[in-house]
Amino acid sequence: MAPPIRTCIGCGDRREKQALIRLTARGGLVAVDTKGGSPGRGAYVCGSACLVKALSQQKLGRAFKARVTAGEALMAQIRSFEAAKN
Repeated sequence: MAPPIRTCIGCGDRREKQALIRLTARGGLVAVDTKGGSPGRGAYVCGSACLVKALSQQKLGRAFKARVTAGEALMAQIRSFEAAKN
């Protein structure tokens, strides 16, 4: 069976789910889904560069279909998650 494919909201590339970082929104605040299976709507990014692109083009609100805020800690979470994957 083929692995699940997801689309990065920053660059639009389609990749295997495992190669992307899943974001979730709880209480309007976006965070990295470290478990990879938190309930609710998720959005995916390739890494920090794609997060910057998604933020500059205001794609997070569209992805979550809600008004959300990306706190300053989100970029640090993404970078530490990237480091852990490498």
